[in-house]
Amino acid sequence: MKNVLVIVSRHSSTRELLSNLANMIAERIYGEGAKFDAILSLDHIDEEVIEDLGSRPDFKYVFAGNFPPEIQLKLMAAFRAPLVLVSMNLPKELRGKDLGIQELQKYMKLYVYYEIKGMQIFP
Repeated sequence: MKNVLVIVSRHSSTRELLSNLANMIAERIYGEGAKFDAILSLDHIDEEVIEDLGSRPDFKYVFAGNFPPEIQLKLMAAFRAPLVLVSMNLPKELRGKDLGIQELQKYMKLYVYYEIKGMQIFP
């Protein structure tokens, strides 16, 4: 079984920073000395991508990015995979801009969800 970090972001600097943090993420989830066997970077994830990823039963995934609740549920249901959610607490003047790695490090927080016990979606 290969441990694979799937980074989902349309921002290249976010993908680069999360790739740089891969060992730290692996150790937080799997324990000291753990590493990912591979890193997959995607601009977007949808049902078709989730289905393609599911065709690899030899891969154990961790997903990192900022996902809408529907995708979070689908990932957790399909893979029982930890989710590393990226949160950015940006000042107004930086919102909507492409940020460099140093700016991202200053404002980014990562939250690891190991399981979601339930969620209700209202119309």
